Amino acid sequence: FVRETRRILFWGAGLPASALVAAPLTFGMSLGLFGLYPVSAFRAYRSVRGRRDARDSLVYAAFTTLGKWPEAIGVLSYGADRLRGQRRGLIEYK
Repeated sequence: FVRETRRILFWGAGLPASALVAAPLTFGMSLGLFGLYPVSAFRAYRSVRGRRDARDSLVYAAFTTLGKWPEAIGVLSYGADRLRGQRRGLIEYK
């Protein structure tokens, strides 16, 4: 899942951190990077539009895009735990 993890880290941590850190240096213009999120949502919408109705596709696209932040938190906390030598149990959903 290397490709998926890279995508999560880019959209959920890298892009927001870059935009916020660069904001003072670019007089806030780097905050325009947040405009890439609607582009990502549109791509997700377009990818499922043929298989679902329009409303379901919009909901899917919105939550897929919003879900990148909690996913990034999970990936980063997992990595931090591994660096500290801690292991958490497997989370299973029933």
